[in-house]
Amino acid sequence: MWKKSKFIIFAILLLPILLSIFSAKKASFPLKLAIEREETEKSLQVEGKFPDWLEGVLVRNSSIPIYQDGKQVSHEFDGLAMLHGFAFNKGEVFYTNRFLNSQQHDAVVNKGSSQYGGFATQPSFFQKVKDFFTSSSQWVNNASVNVFKYGNHYVALTEIPLPACFDLKTLNTLGSFNYQDTLPKGKCMESAHPHLDASTNEIFNCIVEFGRQSYYIFYRMREGSPIREVIAKVPVDTPSYMHSFAMTEHYLILTEFPFFVSPIDLLIKNKPFIHNFTWQPEKGTRFLVIDRNSGKVVSQAVTEPFFSFHHANAYEIENGNEVVIDIAAFSDISLCPFPKPQLLQKMNLVGSED
Repeated sequence: MWKKSKFIIFAILLLPILLSIFSAKKASFPLKLAIEREETEKSLQVEGKFPDWLEGVLVRNSSIPIYQDGKQVSHEFDGLAMLHGFAFNKGEVFYTNRFLNSQQHDAVVNKGSSQYGGFATQPSFFQKVKDFFTSSSQWVNNASVNVFKYGNHYVALTEIPLPACFDLKTLNTLGSFNYQDTLPKGKCMESAHPHLDASTNEIFNCIVEFGRQSYYIFYRMREGSPIREVIAKVPVDTPSYMHSFAMTEHYLILTEFPFFVSPIDLLIKNKPFIHNFTWQPEKGTRFLVIDRNSGKVVSQAVTEPFFSFHHANAYEIENGNEVVIDIAAFSDISLCPFPKPQLLQKMNLVGSED
């Protein structure tokens, strides 16, 4: 019995090593990046004039496409995350850029492999197993969607926890921002577009927790705190795809588009993340209005089907009795810019749940 136990322990310890060896297999053609050079405080030519009083750094992130044998092999959303910094000083502008030092960057640059999980990219089998047995706090995510400030930390965000911390001046990667709470840090999706209430310096965001019973979870982080405090936890059987949400003075508004996923499919089907979702227009689009203080769902409404990535604005009228939302909407998901035409059939975007 002891010998059998020792063998099992040895096999478990050996598994990550074997997976690293298999997943490190080089591509038949070398991988190239659309941008490979990193600049440091490069002086930019300015057309016109910036005011002398304008000082500071504007930081944005983006996804850098990956090419192989002259063809783009990365989805538009799944290239390598890069930070871009524009420093303004006495009318001059200086540019710095850095790749995030993520596990995806390591796979492409050091191992010559683009088989990592992403929005529409399927990881290799070995990478999928390795990720399942590894905590998300042990790597830096490929955060190419948004940048934000959590307390004294500058972070890059994507739809998967954890946020990636970076240095504002050098843009060097500092590691992951590790929440100090019991909310999910993996096997969930988290909006890459949190909201800041400037009057209280509180940050609000939402999570979709996948499981036998899934949940939409809204939370707040108080000023300087790494703790996510639950505001509302709404049970849902088949969660919708959530990239952003809306917020007003008193309410959090979740727009549940009819683009649903069965959580078990995320686990057992060998598909990229977004390919597991199905467009079900017959269910319409549901709005959930949640009171920011009590966490109660105070109103629900179902309207015609549409899809959106981004809520542009939201505000209250009639003494808070009505909420107006500005949203960039697509009447049908096939009109949305993220799928390539040849992927529409594979993604079942215009069909039923079957």
